[in-house]
Amino acid sequence: TGACKIVMEPLHLMRRSSHLHNLPVHRRKAMKRKKSKSSRKPSCLIPPYIFERSDIYCDNEQLHITIAIIVQDKQGNGNMNHGRGLNMEFLQKSMMRYMSSIVNALPSPSELLAHVASTLLQEKMRDRLPGMNGVAFLANGSIIPRKSGASFAPMASPPAIPFMAPQGSSMTQKMEVDMGKLCKYLKNNGIVREGSDDRTTTKVAVHGLVVPKGVTLVVGGGYHGKSTMLRAIMSGVYNKVLGDGRELCVTDVSAVTVRAEDGRYVNNTNVSAFISNLPIVGSDTRRFCTREASGSTSQAANVSEAIEMGAGAMLVDEDVSAANFMSRDGRMRALVMDES
Repeated sequence: TGACKIVMEPLHLMRRSSHLHNLPVHRRKAMKRKKSKSSRKPSCLIPPYIFERSDIYCDNEQLHITIAIIVQDKQGNGNMNHGRGLNMEFLQKSMMRYMSSIVNALPSPSELLAHVASTLLQEKMRDRLPGMNGVAFLANGSIIPRKSGASFAPMASPPAIPFMAPQGSSMTQKMEVDMGKLCKYLKNNGIVREGSDDRTTTKVAVHGLVVPKGVTLVVGGGYHGKSTMLRAIMSGVYNKVLGDGRELCVTDVSAVTVRAEDGRYVNNTNVSAFISNLPIVGSDTRRFCTREASGSTSQAANVSEAIEMGAGAMLVDEDVSAANFMSRDGRMRALVMDES
């Protein structure tokens, strides 16, 4: 065991770990120094979204975990799968220590049930959107701002102001959900249990803002939270962990974010609905191809591709859109003040 060491981690992290281990020694040391100086907490860097994985799952009886075992030369030369000095007894002891750390990190039964109940609530709220003629729902009390532009962690409140739907608006509605036996395990902020006895009731109500189908425009001054609100709507296609602040913000799963992507590759995409003539001999915008699209042509291609893939809603942020593409719409031109 003196010639090598073992790195164990879930399978979905193996590719990243392999890349790091293959870096030169001085690069790895520099990254470690930078990481030690960083004041960011791990929660700031890990996305709060809940995804189904094939390497960690449970059935009715067992928890299944697939582990990637990487054997690395202790000399630090980056050699992978180098087995000198490795024996099964050492491997088994290392595996037992790693599995013990996983078991010790497992949440308590009540915390686990709260996590399951929160995830199921988000699924049920998303299923209620079509009946409310909506594409998204933002719950009152949600903490929408993030700690920084590079962080997934919610901003502390205060200074963050919890979201509140405007009173008297037709977009402000109540969403009712029947949670069954899991209702008593809900720990989400912003829910109201319906019924005289909180211990036996199975229904909860959530008040908030419904974004209806059709064209919805978010307006406001600079640094007033327009893009922050749109990012909360964008993230609503995913279920989120408790504590994210946006757990009760849900969006139709077919919603797609559309923006300009200068330099993207486009192949045989019909953008003729937006662009009819190009200063290129023989070009056909019904079968547009380019290795390096401009801002407007890339956004036109993104819209066409989203429609072709069956997007139920398109989310557009003016800050990252091509101005000449957006101005093609007559309603958009009417919204912009003529300063000439």
